[in-house]
Amino acid sequence: MSPSPATRSNHSCISISDFLAVSRGYVCLVNTAGLSIIKPMPVFSLAESVLRAQRRIGTAPSRRRRSDRGRSRLPQDVQDCVARSLSGHWKPRMAKVLKDVGEFCHEAGLAPPARATIYKMMETLSTGSVVVSELPAASQQSLYNLEKNSLVPWVQVAFAGFNYGRGPAISYAAGLPYLVLFQARRLTGWRPKSASLLDAILVLRSDPPKADNGV
Repeated sequence: MSPSPATRSNHSCISISDFLAVSRGYVCLVNTAGLSIIKPMPVFSLAESVLRAQRRIGTAPSRRRRSDRGRSRLPQDVQDCVARSLSGHWKPRMAKVLKDVGEFCHEAGLAPPARATIYKMMETLSTGSVVVSELPAASQQSLYNLEKNSLVPWVQVAFAGFNYGRGPAISYAAGLPYLVLFQARRLTGWRPKSASLLDAILVLRSDPPKADNGV
């Protein structure tokens, strides 16, 4: 009697039945006694494979996300101080901002924010909103898709004024605080000529006029 496929010596060639077993999802193994054994091939799971790889390289999710993720963890008093220091007509001098915020934090017994934190706040700090009806008529026309009682961010007022407004709307937008214009420039969808005009204004705002000493 010929040996069964499950206990055939590994010195013999794999029979047609062994080949069919392997091709149908089985694997041929050799045990310590030198006998080939036909065993079912494990089912591949992509999700489990990815999870094992993440565990090996340390990228598997190990903890829940913070509930305040994406929001500043600075005390509100410090955030308000930074906002006041950045809310001028001209580009804020970072050395002066750091000095003013540092003095405020020292008096309040708080740790001052790092320079990188303040630069990041320039991009994310709220610059407030305004009701459309409170804007000049030309600026209202540039916000043609909003109702009169709508509340619109100042950044959007600047964006619409430069891109869709006529001369008076552009002039009004150009006079908004530096931080509003800085954040508006980071929005997408700018028309090339409008973007160039705002870039020139931002450069001009970077060099405040020197104090008049009567000379």
